[in-house]
Amino acid sequence: MFGSSAFEGMFESCDLVDDDETAFYDQAPRSRCIGVDGKDNPGYLPMIRSDVRFRPEEPRVGKVPPPVLTETQKNEIYKHWQSSGKIGTAISFGALSFRARRECEILARLYEHADPDFQDAVIDAIAEWMDDYQHDTERLYPVAKNSSSKLMQLLAFQYALVTHPNLYGFRVHGPMDEPEFEKMVKDFVDGFSKEETYRDIWTNFMQDGRCQFHQHRAGKCWRTKL
Repeated sequence: MFGSSAFEGMFESCDLVDDDETAFYDQAPRSRCIGVDGKDNPGYLPMIRSDVRFRPEEPRVGKVPPPVLTETQKNEIYKHWQSSGKIGTAISFGALSFRARRECEILARLYEHADPDFQDAVIDAIAEWMDDYQHDTERLYPVAKNSSSKLMQLLAFQYALVTHPNLYGFRVHGPMDEPEFEKMVKDFVDGFSKEETYRDIWTNFMQDGRCQFHQHRAGKCWRTKL
């Protein structure tokens, strides 16, 4: 059996987080819901997301999982957006992990809508959701892969800002194994300003840069039509 000194030496030689990774995460975007950023900035106005207009159900052990979003609910959210410019997906009840996961699943279903202007609005809502949680984005990859390079680009942009290169491929299963996604991430990293922190880059994007991931099929942003 190993003695205690053997275990101590083993762990001393195993640095789980090095100084470079610590410095990276000190300047990277942080979750507004669980990090310090939310204390200073409650969000970027005008907010696109509004409170969800129905009560999402949590899966129960031994029961058939409830649908993430029924067609009726999907249509109600779309009609509410048409009249108000707001997307009702923000969940304010339940555990943090449930709120993050379920809203992400709802947004993924909404992005499959045929209206390109609505898809652009959902991109803005997804960016707000990312700003709140900064994790669980892997749930969006199947939708992005099947429907839009714009959503995939947003995912690569956010991944590049919040993930140290040492962890590429560990944080999500699948996307970083795909050369196209890996190239997107590295292209973003190469293009980031060396004069700004990644948190500043994210802040500038949230304040005035989300159109870079819009389709603008009608030639202008959906916000100008409200």
